[in-house]
Amino acid sequence: MLWIARRSPSAHFVYDVAIEQALRGHGYGRAAMNALAAWSRERGSKVLALNVFGQNRVARNLYRSLGYRVVVEEMALDLTTRPRHGDGPRAVGEVRPGANE
Repeated sequence: MLWIARRSPSAHFVYDVAIEQALRGHGYGRAAMNALAAWSRERGSKVLALNVFGQNRVARNLYRSLGYRVVVEEMALDLTTRPRHGDGPRAVGEVRPGANE
């Protein structure tokens, strides 16, 4: 299953790719993504974009092998862990030596 939408006149975005668990590892994902790229080109797209979670190595490797490249990387802070010494919030206007140079 593929969920795709036009993001602009020259770009499509893949919102979801789902290959049934029993069918994974047989090239269906690669075939689907190649067909989707051809379909998008035929409709005038110059870019086909998607998001993928960092820990999803199988998908990341597939997309990399198809020519996708990372253009944005998002980071997150786990707020359930305690901050390390010196990493906590600072008072507004706090100045540390060398920090504003």
